[in-house]
Amino acid sequence: TVSMAKYFFDITQPQLAQSLFENTKLSIEDPSFCEQYSGAFPVISVSFGECRANTWEDMKVDLCALISRVYRDHRYLYDNEGVLHDDERRKFLRILDEDPTAHYKFALKELTALLDRYHNKRVVVLIDEYDKPVNEAYHHEYFDDAISFLTS
Repeated sequence: TVSMAKYFFDITQPQLAQSLFENTKLSIEDPSFCEQYSGAFPVISVSFGECRANTWEDMKVDLCALISRVYRDHRYLYDNEGVLHDDERRKFLRILDEDPTAHYKFALKELTALLDRYHNKRVVVLIDEYDKPVNEAYHHEYFDDAISFLTS
């Protein structure tokens, strides 16, 4: 599952990853894989399962709240002084605060770049239930708006 992958790769909780996967088939059959990759990467995990709305305006509110939650998972970037440049701090805070005027369209891409720069490691991006907002958009006739937002 997506949550298992998150726990396996997540660099912010390497001890949890090691304890969860200790004595599993993976750790027994390929211990070098576990040693190399367990708890070794920054992870962005997003599930769109709860995104349901009859209008694009309501869906966008849901998507912005979801992005804000993802940013909260990586709040340490904001809290550690000197990690973010001033303009990045302002953008980060606006997204944390779910400011409706914040620029969310490329927010996950920007967060990926910030995590890569901070950890100096590639970022694992896990996306679950991507089809939910797409199906909602199709059925409620705001498909073009949703696709434009989701593919950015």
